[in-house]
Amino acid sequence: MKKGLFLVGLITAALSMPLMANASGESVKIGDVENSFWISGTNMLRVQGESGFYVAAMDGAALTEDIYGSNFEYSKGYITAIEASEEINTSGILNMEGKVMVPFQYADIKVLNNNWIVAFVLEEATASQYDYSSWWNKDQFYLIKTADVYYVDGGSGNNVASLTRDQYLDASANGQYINIQDRTTNVISTYDREFNQVATDLKYISDISVETRNLIPYKENGQNGLKDADGNVVMEPAFSYINDFVRGYAEVSTGEKNGLIDELGNVVIPAEYDKIKKAYYLPSDAEYDTRGYNANGYFAVVLDKKLGFVDVNGNVTCEPKYSEDALEVYGSAAIMVDPEGKRHLIAGDGVETILEDYESVYPLDFSGGRYYKVRDAQSKLGMIDWHGNVIFPCEYDSMALSGDGKYLLAGVDYNKGEIYQLNYETAEEGQSEPAAVNPAETEASTEKTDEAVSEVSTGAAAEAASEASGAAKEPVTEFLGNSAEEPATEISTQAAALLDNAVTLLNDDFEANREAAAALIKSAAGLLGEDKESAVSLLNSAVTLLGTEGTDAGGVLTLVSSAKDML
Repeated sequence: MKKGLFLVGLITAALSMPLMANASGESVKIGDVENSFWISGTNMLRVQGESGFYVAAMDGAALTEDIYGSNFEYSKGYITAIEASEEINTSGILNMEGKVMVPFQYADIKVLNNNWIVAFVLEEATASQYDYSSWWNKDQFYLIKTADVYYVDGGSGNNVASLTRDQYLDASANGQYINIQDRTTNVISTYDREFNQVATDLKYISDISVETRNLIPYKENGQNGLKDADGNVVMEPAFSYINDFVRGYAEVSTGEKNGLIDELGNVVIPAEYDKIKKAYYLPSDAEYDTRGYNANGYFAVVLDKKLGFVDVNGNVTCEPKYSEDALEVYGSAAIMVDPEGKRHLIAGDGVETILEDYESVYPLDFSGGRYYKVRDAQSKLGMIDWHGNVIFPCEYDSMALSGDGKYLLAGVDYNKGEIYQLNYETAEEGQSEPAAVNPAETEASTEKTDEAVSEVSTGAAAEAASEASGAAKEPVTEFLGNSAEEPATEISTQAAALLDNAVTLLNDDFEANREAAAALIKSAAGLLGEDKESAVSLLNSAVTLLGTEGTDAGGVLTLVSSAKDML
């Protein structure tokens, strides 16, 4: 097994050498890496080896061979990867130990939930009838040959059905059950883990024919309460509406005001507010979902269009006094720009800090608003906490957190990085966590959100991976008519993956890979659209530079890095 350039300093520093702490005491260095990047949403690394990329643990252990392209996508607890090959059907799935869970013989894979996966074998087709088209060749089309249905049990994928194109049009998962729509008849049926049909003639693909939720709303005298799966009352009817549980919490309403309950039926925030805002930068959970209400023990609340914070014990820690429209909330903190253009960092505990020394300030993904990436006038990056304290000075080229938000990979340059463990307490230290969320509870509303864009980015990233390893694999884009809107954070994640692949190409051979990198950057800009206007402008400038003779890598890489910081 080839291990590339991952430095063994991770092991020796963490296990046998004194840890290096920064001045704030909030982080300790555990090692150095080369050509390594987080697999977004995880604590695992993708590392460039001699023949391709491989997966490594943070302790330096290589978990796979270096046979993959640069694009690894984490979802629902599994990693989708693509072998570096000229063939189209070379995608598969690895578990979190790097073991092959779904064989690398597919062109496209949908991870529906942590139990169900559908993997597609494609064959060449014509423009008159196709399911997929090539990113790079407008005359290349593909049809689904087979749709293999996998049920995952104990970290292993079991192929329980192999469907023809006529037998498969769409699918949706509900816990241990899967809905399949037949293309020929349009009939939607439900199947169990052994692919026995248990229901049929469903109206919609996301319909639930078998109840799998642990908590079930019920109504009595016009009010809603909760029962468990056995019919026991968990919470007496007290609200006109109970929203879906997200990471152990659900928003409730009296019809006039809103509050929050946990899965034990306890009122965490009384129904006294107009809105309980969700955070979108939380540590990744088993579903690779970064949404939730609880950010480091704080909840953002809105009353009379003013925003404030409440802690996990229900205490008001920051009175609602800031205009909701003037704030960008990132979890346990928010940023406001005043009329003079000064940035105010407002922490959930009520501490307000004016940030005057930075060109830009952006929240770090997976920190729940605890940490922020800052850029100085020399375009160097540093990191501050939610109170504006400098954790790392502006000396780095890149910064990214692990999926659990507890480790930082700081890029010294485009090839070398340093990994730090972050140590901090939250408002809920010592508090018991709500019971784990049942993934089936939010499946119906989120099942289709990551299909359309993920396939676009997978295709582009596959091409980048092939370019980087000398292969010429054709990526594909699906045209099955799914129009579900992609959540903003997921779009940013997909765009960031494209930009990472573009950077890999440019660092590998700037002149040879200009065109391929430009296509990836254009794809990222297309995903972002108007919601990230500033980032798109930088990316368009990078594409222009790539098409201009005489430009060097430095300017392009700086533009791409700056745009990525805005995501």
